[in-house]
Amino acid sequence: MKEATIQYGRAQIDAGADAVTIPDHATGDLVSGEYYDRFL
Repeated sequence: MKEATIQYGRAQIDAGADAVTIPDHATGDLVSGEYYDRFL
């Protein structure tokens, strides 16, 4: 996972990105579905 994240960030930089983002899509697994839909 770490290596894939590094490669993803480098690819964004190589493509000329002004900012690098690493989204956290696991958040839905950490809270209830209702809370996720309502606040996230």
